[in-house]
Amino acid sequence: MSVLKSSVGISGFTLASRLLGFIRDILIAKLLGASAATDAFFVALRLPNMLRQLFAEGAFNVAFVPMLANKLETKGQQRAEKFATATFSTMLWFTVILSVVFMLLMDSIILIMAPGFADDPETFALAVDLSRITFPYFVFIVATSFMGGVLNTLKRFMAFAAAPMLLNFSFIVCLLTLPSHVPQPAFAAAWAVPIGGLLQVMLMVIAMRGSGFKLKLAMPHSHPKIKTLAKRIVPTFIGVGAQQINTLISTILASLLAPASISYLFYADRLSQLPLALIGLAIATALLPTLSRSLKSDTPEHSEKLLTQSLSVSIALGLAAACGLVFLAEEIMIVLFARGEFSLHDAKMSGQALAAFGVGLPAYIIAKITATAFYAREDTKTPVKTALISIGINLAAMLLLMPHFAHVGLAAATSIAAWSNVGMQLWLIHRNKIMSNPALAEFAAYSLKAFLVTAFMAGYLVFMKQAIPLPEDFLPKSIWLVGVIGSAVVLWGGSAFFTKLHHPLFAFRKPQPQK
Repeated sequence: MSVLKSSVGISGFTLASRLLGFIRDILIAKLLGASAATDAFFVALRLPNMLRQLFAEGAFNVAFVPMLANKLETKGQQRAEKFATATFSTMLWFTVILSVVFMLLMDSIILIMAPGFADDPETFALAVDLSRITFPYFVFIVATSFMGGVLNTLKRFMAFAAAPMLLNFSFIVCLLTLPSHVPQPAFAAAWAVPIGGLLQVMLMVIAMRGSGFKLKLAMPHSHPKIKTLAKRIVPTFIGVGAQQINTLISTILASLLAPASISYLFYADRLSQLPLALIGLAIATALLPTLSRSLKSDTPEHSEKLLTQSLSVSIALGLAAACGLVFLAEEIMIVLFARGEFSLHDAKMSGQALAAFGVGLPAYIIAKITATAFYAREDTKTPVKTALISIGINLAAMLLLMPHFAHVGLAAATSIAAWSNVGMQLWLIHRNKIMSNPALAEFAAYSLKAFLVTAFMAGYLVFMKQAIPLPEDFLPKSIWLVGVIGSAVVLWGGSAFFTKLHHPLFAFRKPQPQK
């Protein structure tokens, strides 16, 4: 299965999941709004959600998948099954014990994650209660992400891509049925998290049985490669988790700002995650096992072509998506969320944060690919070095911008850090000769062309906003937003075809060389 075909399939399920996620967020906004109680729920959701992104979309898989791919290529499926079973048992029991410890120490953890809540005992107590409900999701997502990593290595991408839909489905059902049975709607949202996690595990168990790969749960036992895997996972948490660490820092600092600041950032971050998942995560998920196997098969020219094409597609689509988020941020927030407990003022505040996040979107997407280039070579140290520097840049920028721009300054700082991180990784790719000079020159020329096409689309969006302002009623507003986005996409597509920006997409379809 080609990287393009796999990426499209993953993106399809991701899009369906995100659409369900939008319904979820609309219900949360309508029932909870943007308040101190909402901030408490989002803090309770932040910890397991951050671990979800680290495990399901990052650290564990980027360390585990290349090792499992190597086993399959060189030792066969039976040896790979023994390695996977030993790893699965060790990881799962470890996370169960860790979860119990975290839940017992949840008061202290909330003080670290949201120190501003210490001045509001009611909000603090609510955050602790909600966190103890949501945290068991961590165990479920570890099991889900492990089985997803195995299936991805077997080039069975769809089940893992579909799993997030079940979490959002759980949210929708719980938010529609539980509010009248719990003290406040935040508890209904909290219970949806572990229920959704359990549904995800059930789906992955079914998919594993259909794959023919025998994975068992046993008591932890030793395996020669477990220590090697552990050594790679620890630094990879920092390398892959730079964005999550930056988001955590943002949550900590936002708790010191006015109430609802955490909520503004959460709603904006949710929307900015859609193109990141559809483009960066989808391509990186399909690219990692494919690139790993290509390197093991000793086809460097094919590996370089895969990487160049992935970067080209990422920059083109990333710039286009960022353009839409930056120039239509307020309008998107108003149409999607301005109803019920979520006021027009809340939508505008969230829109400002979304625009700031949007500036860094292309960097986040490209970083998924550049980091994959290192992980496929089983190099987990290089992304860690760049991530640590970017985290320092993020903290400095937040402390500098927060006093002047409040929550918007926090969002802008994460974008600055993202561009710093991807810039360093591209430079190291050049220095370490992962891509040749001609390939880098090709990518640079393509990036300039993509920027010019995106600038043309940005001019169109500015013109449309001035020529036809956003209507006041909901239906005309919705039609306006769909019409402007749709026409901008058509304009971008036509410009991309005229400038041959679409070529890397079709280049993905070329067959892989045989061993």
